[in-house]
Parts: sequence; structure tokens; C-alpha cells
Amino acid sequence: MVKNKVSMTSLDVLALRAELSPLVGGYVDKAFGGNPFSIRFSTESGKRELTLYDGLFAFLTSPLEKDEGSVIGPLASMVRRKLDNSRVTSVLQQGFDRLLTVQFSRPEGMTAVMELMGKGNFILLDEGKVLSALRYEKRKGHEITPGSRYSLPSLRFDVLDADFDDFLKASSGSRGDIVRTLATVIGLGGDMAEEVCTSAGVEFGTRPESLGRETWTALHTATMEIIRAVREKPEPTVYYEDGRAVQFTPVPFVIFEGMEKRALSSLSECIFEFVRTRPVEIVDAEADRISRLVEKQKEAMDKFRHEMEVTRSFADSIYADYDGFRTAFESMRKGKEAPFSYRSNPDGSCSITVSGVEIRVIPGEDINRIASSIYDMSKEQGRKLKRAEEALAALPVRRAAAPQAVRRPEIRKSRKRFWFDSFRWFLSSEGCLVIAGRDARSNDSLVSKHLSDSDRYAHADVYGAPSVVIKWNDGAGERTLEEACAFALCFSRAWNAQIGAAPAYWVMPDQVSKTPESGEYLPRGAFIIRGRRNYFSKLPLELAVAAMDYEGEMRVVCAPVTAVEAHADEYHLIRPGDRTKESLASELAPLLGVTKDEIVSVLPPGKFTYTGPARKNKKRQEV
Repeated sequence: MVKNKVSMTSLDVLALRAELSPLVGGYVDKAFGGNPFSIRFSTESGKRELTLYDGLFAFLTSPLEKDEGSVIGPLASMVRRKLDNSRVTSVLQQGFDRLLTVQFSRPEGMTAVMELMGKGNFILLDEGKVLSALRYEKRKGHEITPGSRYSLPSLRFDVLDADFDDFLKASSGSRGDIVRTLATVIGLGGDMAEEVCTSAGVEFGTRPESLGRETWTALHTATMEIIRAVREKPEPTVYYEDGRAVQFTPVPFVIFEGMEKRALSSLSECIFEFVRTRPVEIVDAEADRISRLVEKQKEAMDKFRHEMEVTRSFADSIYADYDGFRTAFESMRKGKEAPFSYRSNPDGSCSITVSGVEIRVIPGEDINRIASSIYDMSKEQGRKLKRAEEALAALPVRRAAAPQAVRRPEIRKSRKRFWFDSFRWFLSSEGCLVIAGRDARSNDSLVSKHLSDSDRYAHADVYGAPSVVIKWNDGAGERTLEEACAFALCFSRAWNAQIGAAPAYWVMPDQVSKTPESGEYLPRGAFIIRGRRNYFSKLPLELAVAAMDYEGEMRVVCAPVTAVEAHADEYHLIRPGDRTKESLASELAPLLGVTKDEIVSVLPPGKFTYTGPARKNKKRQEV
């Protein structure tokens, strides 16, 4: 079983840097969010969006969809304020490491750094100083706080700028096996290290000191061949396990042979597929916070209990050896040696350390007063312990009432908009685009603006039936006309009335008129049909729901079964029933890999029965 990829590798970053080159010369448009964080650019090829997901996965795609009311975090606000319409002058990988830097034309000195290791980060710098970041941190040798001077993390061995002798020298002192040496010392990462060893015919557990120069040459050659392939002929590949993406590489890896895989047009597309199909993690944020509080309270209780016991024991010792302590305190007052270590303080007091607990005394005071003050210290620690125990006891009650879950943010590419997206639509089995209005206003708009002389018009003699326009193709015939009529019927009140079957008709465009007879009134969305109507009788009220590709864009469609079957391998059958749209959509959304809202938007008005899934040219499965 292959482990899920937890972060990008240096090889991934090498491939990604090449894919980011079209950003050079482009301009910053907008920035969004915190996780995912993204910057939208205007480039010669159109709008492109650089996204950082979980701080560790960066990719460039067409713009992503933004939920209404999405929060613009502090970093995104700073990018908008400082980099609006600023031009990208360079995108660089630092050595062969998981670090990318983006330089901007103005304000002068503005740089963005993506740290794609550790917990991940995006840092905005002004003349080398931190202006804003996704995460602030402060550790030895690497501080990211507002106003601090930024320095790149210590770079690893740069295999891109090294020859064979450098490669051999860097590896020779390693104490790990060959895979660990290549992964950490040379900086290839685990997967690439295993791929290099596989290509060179070296066992994973081999010790580096046991290898001869010929084997080292094979390892170096395999490493550089993979890098050369990524630079000159990348073949981005995503790997699946149980239907979801678990790995991706910029070129196919032999070590992942046997896995389901798919080649995509770019590594960015692979990364997007990977983060999009990962299972949504449910994080009980409040319970996690309470758990940390419990641990903190327990640590405090242990500290208070220890201090209480040590100070009480010390005070007891004073009365057990009254004269000995009196002499010791007098020596401390005079600055002389005492039977225990102590430290003199500027205010005349002394601090005695007993079992890790500092006890402050004033040596010149009466010994009974000293002992009493130490007992008071013990009592105070006892009171703190009691309060901590009470606070801990209250925590489970708060946990039970806490909110349950916070979902990992979902990401979706913004869809290409087609002119008919605001209407209902489907493709007939003969390839005709069939479009219907959603309400009276859109019925008027559809017919007045989009019904041309070569088209056909379909409708049903049922209240609420939409106007349907068939964009006629050469070679289309009765099947398309029947599907359009069935569409008009299913999206009328007939569906909610749950009748078994009913008729609908089609006519030519010149038979459709918005001009009523003298003295008649024509409401919005209605039309006068003059001349002969061509009926299809006993049309069934049954539809199919599927996700299908239309000109490279995935769309959810709900249409007559024969039409959907012609364009989708898998689909789901529905009829009038007693289930709500929301209930049906909740069941179908995970099966189609789309959102619940996408399904709700294509369903007819009314309630439903889900009669089961089906596949093209296969018997339907009843459920």
C-alpha cells in the first residue's frame, strides 16, 4: 500500500517552476483566503491562479471558484494592498530545494517566498523584511515575525550545481542506508531516492560505504537522467488507490508500476487532482482545543502538587532541626557557606533551590516567621492545585456542548461559462443542443434572442412547461425531437402531479409568435402557436442525471435517458416520487463527484424516486 504524499519534493518544485514561467511579465490581479491561499494573475494567456494548499502544495490553474462571502485573510489583504497590478519579474527555485521565490516590479524590493517544507509557508518581503506571512514562527536561525529580517532556511546539497565528485563526496560521510543518504543528504526525497536506486539496480538497504565507484556512477547517472527528463520531456502522472489520488510525479516512476495512473497535461493539474480528491478530514476543533487545555491543566496540577509537597516538607524540616536551621540562616545572612546551596538577592533575601523548587527566605527574620512564610507558600500552591482540579473537572461538560466539526476547505476550478448556462439544457443523442427556460422571464429571453429560423421549438400542454429550443444539426431527426418534447414535459407541473405519461409537441420557428389575437392577453413567458403541432404521445416521466464532459468542461445534466446515455458511461435514473431535491442530491453528489448544489440546480420542480444507477449498454440496476 502506497502512503499518501504529505508534501511536494524538490523534483516536483523543479517541474512546477517551469510551469510558473508564464507568470513572468504578468500582473497581480487579486489575492484570496488563508487555506487555500491564492494569487490571481493577468497573463498573456489569460487569468491564471497560483494556489498554496495546506501550505505545502502549490499549483497553477485557471481561476478557482470562490464561495460567496469568502474571507480574505490578512496576507491576501496585504498582497492586494501592496502588489495590486505589480508585474512579476522572475520565478526561481532556490538550489534543488523546496523553496520558490517570486520577484515583483513594484514596490521595489517586493518578494514572495514559498517554503514548501515543514509546515509550509508563504512570506511577503519588503526589502528583505517580513511584511506578512501565512504563519509566524520563531526558531533558532529562522525567524518569521513582522518586521524581522528574513533569511532562507539552510539550503541542502544542490545536485543541480554539482558534478559526480561533489555527489560522491557529499554521500561518503552518511551513516544511513543508500535510500536515506540520497533522500536526505543529496536532497532527493524518499520517492526519488527509491526510483534512482531501482534504476541503478541498487538494493534499498545497501550501506553507502560498501558501494564501488561504478555503482556510484550509476546512481549519479540515474539521478541526472530523471532531472533531465523533468526539464526536457515531463510526463506529469497522478497515481490512484481505491479511486482517489495518493501520489503524483513529474515523470512516471517505476516504483509505482502496477498502480492505477493517469497522465495529465501539467504537474499543476496532478497536484490539483491530488488535493481535490483527498478525503475531507473532519476536525473537531473544539475538542482538540479542550484536549490541549486538559494536558496543560494536568501539567500545571503536577507542578502545583510538587511545589506544595516540597515547600511543606522544607518547613517541616525547619522545626525538626530548629537549631541547625537557625545557624544556617545566620550564615546565609552573613554571606557565609551554608549546608545547602543558595543565591543572594539584591533586596537582602536569599533563594534556596530544593528539588527544583525555588524557596525565597529572608535570613535575618525570626526562624518561626521564616517557617510560617514557607507554610503559606505551600498553602498557596494547594489552593492553585484545587482551582486547577475544578477547572479540569469542568472541561468534559464544555466538550459535550462544543461544536462538532470544521471541514477542510474544498477547492474547485472556476468553470468556463457558456451562453446557455443560465438556462436548462442537454445534448440530444444526435448531438443537438437543447435549451429550455427556467421561468417566464427566461422563456421570453430564450425564444426572442436564441430561436433562429433553422431551429425547432418544443412545448407541452401542461401548466409550467418551459419553452424548449432545439439548435438543429444536419442529420438530426425524430429521436432528438422526442427527447426535447420529453424534456418540456418533465420540467412542467406534470412531474409533481406524478402522472405516468403525457403528450408534448414540436413546431417550426415561424409558428411561434408573441403577438396575440385581437382582444387577447398574452402573459410573460407564453407564446401563440399557429398551425399544425407535431405531437409525441405517452411520453414517460423519467430522467437521467449524470456528469458529462462538454467542450472540456464537466457539467451535471438532467435529461431524457436516451440523451444522457449517448454521452455518459454512467448515469442515475429518477422518476416522480416523495423524496426532496436535497435528499436526492445528497445521495447522488458523492456518486457523481460533484457538489450537492450542482445537482439541485438541474432537477425539475417537485419530488423524486431514485430508481437506480445504470451504465451505457448495460441493464439498469433497480434499487
